[in-house]
Amino acid sequence: MICWINGSFGAGKTTLAEELRRRCPDALMFDPEEVGFMLRGMVSPAPSGDFQDLPVWRLLVVETGRVLAQQHGQLIIAPMTVVDPGYAREIFGGLATYGIPVRHFFLKVPAARLRERITGQVIHPGDPQRDAEVRRL
Repeated sequence: MICWINGSFGAGKTTLAEELRRRCPDALMFDPEEVGFMLRGMVSPAPSGDFQDLPVWRLLVVETGRVLAQQHGQLIIAPMTVVDPGYAREIFGGLATYGIPVRHFFLKVPAARLRERITGQVIHPGDPQRDAEVRRL
């Protein structure tokens, strides 16, 4: 089974995923964003600049999830924001065709709390200008 943790930047996806992993030490951590980072060095970027808009990213997320599930047979924890409902259906449906159940959880956090978390989060230690740039996006 894949436990997909969705939510906005700063919602606590990584924190929850790490806690789940602590409680389920045999679980595998699968960060679909790493697939996107890999593709940046291989294919032209999507016009939007978001690797989720690349069909190859969505296909590789499905295939990576499939291989992990079939070869390891353990709980897979995937903390990843997917905003486009069509993309979520494509990924979760693709996994379902292989018989891999996905439990999709969306972390909903009040806007004021999100702003507080994002403002306080250090993304690039030692580089406050870069942190500020990320927050503007």
